[in-house]
Amino acid sequence: MLAPDWYRRPTFLIAAGIFILATIVYILTMSQTLSFWDCGEYITTAHTMGVPHQPGTPLYVLVGRFFDVLLAPLVGTAAAVNFMSAFFSALALVFVYLTIQELARRADPDSGWLPHVGGVVGALFLLFSETYWNNAIEAEVYGLAAFVVAFLTWLGVKWHDLRAEAHSDRLLYLVIYLLGLGVGFHLGTLLVYPGIFVLILLARGRQLALVDLMGISVGLGLFLLSTMVKDDVVIIGGLVLLLSYAVWRAFGGKPFILIGCGVFLLGLSVHLILLIRAGLDPALNNTQPDNFQTLMSVLRREQYPPIDPLVRRADLWWQVRYYYGFLLDQFSFLDLGSLRLTRLLTILVPIFLGLLGAIHGYFRSRPWFWMLLVNYLINADILNLYLNFSDNEVRARDYFFATGFMYFALFIGLGAAALLRYLSGPLAVRAPAGR
Repeated sequence: MLAPDWYRRPTFLIAAGIFILATIVYILTMSQTLSFWDCGEYITTAHTMGVPHQPGTPLYVLVGRFFDVLLAPLVGTAAAVNFMSAFFSALALVFVYLTIQELARRADPDSGWLPHVGGVVGALFLLFSETYWNNAIEAEVYGLAAFVVAFLTWLGVKWHDLRAEAHSDRLLYLVIYLLGLGVGFHLGTLLVYPGIFVLILLARGRQLALVDLMGISVGLGLFLLSTMVKDDVVIIGGLVLLLSYAVWRAFGGKPFILIGCGVFLLGLSVHLILLIRAGLDPALNNTQPDNFQTLMSVLRREQYPPIDPLVRRADLWWQVRYYYGFLLDQFSFLDLGSLRLTRLLTILVPIFLGLLGAIHGYFRSRPWFWMLLVNYLINADILNLYLNFSDNEVRARDYFFATGFMYFALFIGLGAAALLRYLSGPLAVRAPAGR
C-alpha cells in the first residue's frame, strides 16, 4: 500500500521531473507530420486500424488508435501518433531512473542522495542519446518497446526484493504476461527475458523450483523459435510435451508452468486483432493475415529474406565497428567543442561511467549485475552478430540496438552513483526521510 505522502517523496518528485522534462524536449523536437521510412505506414494503420508490415505489431495499432481518437481533433492524426512515441519514451525514462536508484541503493545502502543522482544521470544520458531521441519523436514502435523493456527490468528488480514472500510468483506471472503482450509492440521485447532469467536463477528461493523456471523458459524459447523457423512438427511436438508436463505438474499442486504458459498466451492473444481487422479489409492490409497460416507467416516475417548468421554479409571486424560506432554516436550531444581532445573526453566520460557501473555491480551485487550484463550483450554484441548487417544497408540500423543502449545507460547511472560514493567516502550526504 502506498504511504499517504507518497507524492511528496523524493523518488516520486524526481521521477515526475524526468517525465515532464523528457515530454517537453520530445514535444519541442517531435515531427508534426510524416517522417521517412515506416512512419507514414504506422500513422495510417493507427488511424484506420489497419495491418502494418510484418510482424504486424497489433498492440501498436490499438494504442495508436487510442491516441488518434484522443488527440487528433486537437493536433491532427500524424502529430497524435508521433506524440505516442514521445509519451512512452518519457515514461520509460521514469523506470530507468527507478531501476538505477533501486540498484544503486542496494549496492551502497548508506549512500544517501547518491542513488537518486545516479538515476538522474542515467536517465538524462538516455533521454538525449542519439537513437533514443530519434525514436521518441516519430511514429515508430521503438518508444513503446522501450517502455515495456524498462518496466520489465524494474519489475525484475522488484521481484528480487520480494522473492522471499509467499506470493512473489505473482510478479513473475505479470512479467510473463507482459513478455507476451510486448510482442504486440515489437518482437525484440522478448530479448529482455534472458537477463531476468539469470536474475531469477541466481536469486530464487524455495518458492520457485528450478524445473518450473526452466519449463517457462522452454516455452518462451519455443515461441521465439517458431518465429524464426518453419519446422512446425518440431515446434508443435515441443509444445505438446511441455503442456503435458505442465498439466502433470499442476495436478501435483505445482501449477507455475501451466499458469505461466496461459498468461503468456493471453498476452499474445492481442494478435487476434490482425485476423479480425484483416478480414474486414482495412485501407492498409499488409499481407492480409486473415487466417492462422498467414498470421504465422506475419509473425515469422516471411516477406523478408531469411537471416543466416553463419554466412557473413560483411567483414566481421567491420560489423563490430558498425555497432560500436553507433554506441559512441549516442553521446554526440556532449560534443561541445571542435577540438579532437574535447571530443575524445566527451566519449570517454560515459564509457568510463558505464564500465565503472558494471565493475562496481560485479563486486557489490552479482545477481543484478548479471541481469544487466546479459541483457546488454544479447541486445548489443550478440544481436549484432545475429543480424549480420551488410556494408551497404539502405539506412543506418542503430534502432535495432536501442535496448542495448538503454542497458548501457543503466550502467552509466550506476557508475555515476558509484563514482560519487568513492569521492564522498564516509561523508556521503544522508537522504531525507522517505524514498
